[in-house]
Amino acid sequence: MNLFKLIPSLILILLAEGCVTEFIPETSDVRQKLVVEGLITDQPVANKIKLSLSMPIGDSLYSIPVPNAQVYVREYLGGSYKLTEKEPGSYYTDPAIFRGVPGHSYSLLILTFNGRYESQNVEMKPVPPIDSVYYEKVFVKLNQLGKPVEGAQIYIDTHDSLNNTKFFRWNYTETWIFRLPYIDVQNHVCWITEESDKIFLANTSYLAESNVSRFPIRRIATERDDRLRERYSIVVNQYSISEEEFRYWEKIQKISEKSGGLYDVTPMTVIGNIQNTMDPEEQVMGFFSVSAVSSRRIFIKDIFAGFKDLYSSCPFDTVPINQTIRYLGEIYWIIIMNYDEGTKTYTDQYRCADCTTRGTTVKPDFWPDN
Repeated sequence: MNLFKLIPSLILILLAEGCVTEFIPETSDVRQKLVVEGLITDQPVANKIKLSLSMPIGDSLYSIPVPNAQVYVREYLGGSYKLTEKEPGSYYTDPAIFRGVPGHSYSLLILTFNGRYESQNVEMKPVPPIDSVYYEKVFVKLNQLGKPVEGAQIYIDTHDSLNNTKFFRWNYTETWIFRLPYIDVQNHVCWITEESDKIFLANTSYLAESNVSRFPIRRIATERDDRLRERYSIVVNQYSISEEEFRYWEKIQKISEKSGGLYDVTPMTVIGNIQNTMDPEEQVMGFFSVSAVSSRRIFIKDIFAGFKDLYSSCPFDTVPINQTIRYLGEIYWIIIMNYDEGTKTYTDQYRCADCTTRGTTVKPDFWPDN
């Protein structure tokens, strides 16, 4: 899940928290609030700005896309780049004509039927490279049979020798290969790719040197899924952010990590760096982020203990090869053809007969051949 998908709900939670007993507070503020989510980088990719309206307190925690806006990225003392709306409320830069440059400053301009919204100018700071991404095999627990369950704890090390970067943010994308245990099915080898949905921050401003060591970015246990069964890859992205943006993400992080729901902390608003120039009193949620990016990828191919058999319930019945199976391909699928014994085994679970129910058969460009 993409982290930005969580922000509108997290903001609403922050606005609605603060009471020991659950209740819907009376409020005169029934206006929907504009939520702006977006990141401009120095990478040759399409940058996305998402606009939505938060629901008033008391309604369901979801947001409404804001379509048909005019969205521009403006370079300080430079050009202006209009973004293209590709899905309702989602606006993209064209990587052929726009790419952020470290040392330059950028602002966001949004024109809607409701007003004119502008961000502060934000400098794209250079970001130091990630020194290393590595893992350590860890013991998790003993399972019900008394056998060990293992996993991998993934860390990152980084530093800025110039001491210019004091505030860091990270996210990651993980990819792994998995195979169905039945080679007689049409698609039995697939890859899954998922993005991080947590916030990872570090503040080194209190240190004599900007240094981050053994920062835990991901922990994986074998009992949960098959990520580590064959080969796993993670690419970590590092961003250099301002103190203001750090404080913004810190607020979002605190509420996203709480398990008690809507009523655990003092009410607060998560105001970012954007305002309605026609109505400065309007509260605008979200943050226009600008950062250079450094990335580092590792692969994990190791032997881990404690995997569950995810397909033990697959076989439904075994019958002679020449026996007709009613509703084959609709309710039942063949997973094993045993020609030596003249039998075939079928299942009533499509996930056991086609790996594309979980992933894709398209091999990632970065995936090794062996």
